[in-house]
Amino acid sequence: MSDRTSPIHQIDPIDYDMNSGNSSNSDLNENIRSLEICGGEKLPSLPCEIWLRILRQISSKDIAAVARVSKFFADLANDPRLWKELKIQVPNLLHNEKYFNEKICEYKWLEILELTGTSGTEASVPEQFFINLSLCASRLKKLKVQECVIDQSYINHLATGCPDLATLELMWCDLVGIGLKLFIFKSLKVFNMVDCSFTRQ
Repeated sequence: MSDRTSPIHQIDPIDYDMNSGNSSNSDLNENIRSLEICGGEKLPSLPCEIWLRILRQISSKDIAAVARVSKFFADLANDPRLWKELKIQVPNLLHNEKYFNEKICEYKWLEILELTGTSGTEASVPEQFFINLSLCASRLKKLKVQECVIDQSYINHLATGCPDLATLELMWCDLVGIGLKLFIFKSLKVFNMVDCSFTRQ
C-alpha cells in the first residue's frame, strides 16, 4: 500500500474481506485486471458506488494493484468503506492526532484494529482516539495494542460503543492507572496480556 499518495496511507490496511457476495472472485479479479491492459482506452463510465462494490469482492493485494492504475482508482482504493482491518503506527497518530481522530470515524466497517508503538519510546495513545473509536466503530471485534503507553481507563470507552469486542490483546505495553474493567465487556472472550508493565498515577 506504500504506493498510495493519499494521506490515508498512514493508516495501513492489513487485510480485507467485506461482503462475500455471490459473484466469483476470480471473475471479478479478471475484470479488474482487464482495466490495467486497456491502455489509453476510456474506462467504462460507472458510478463510484458500483466500482466500490466490485472492489469489495477482491483481496487487499488486488486492491493495491488497482490503486496503481490511475488517480481515480487510487482514490477508490483509499475509501474507508473497503477496509475492515487496520494497522496504525502510533507515532504517526501522535504526529497528526487531529487527522487520525477524525479519519477513524469514517471506518464504519472496522472489525480488527492493531495499534503499534515503537520500542523504547513513549507512544501514548490519546483518550480522544478511543472515544471516537467507541462512537464510530460499533463492529469492532478485535483490538491489539503493542509497545505503547496506554491509560487502562481509556479502553473502557469501547465497552459501550463496541459491544461485539471479543478479543483484547495488550503486548509489551506500559499500562498506566488501574481503571481497566474487563467485566463491563459483555462479549469479551479472549484477553491476552504479554510482558506489560504497570505504572500507577
